[in-house]
Amino acid sequence: MGLEKITFGWYLRKITWIAFVGYLAGIICYWALRTYVFEHIGVL
Repeated sequence: MGLEKITFGWYLRKITWIAFVGYLAGIICYWALRTYVFEHIGVL
């Protein structure tokens, strides 16, 4: 899959879950900011 000779299967097993956890963390942070922070200061 590149210069490091990493196969797609290795990438799928080792890296994908980390990316997915980061994606979910971003969604939760966005929701928390929108619900608790912006609502109290009247931005949204």
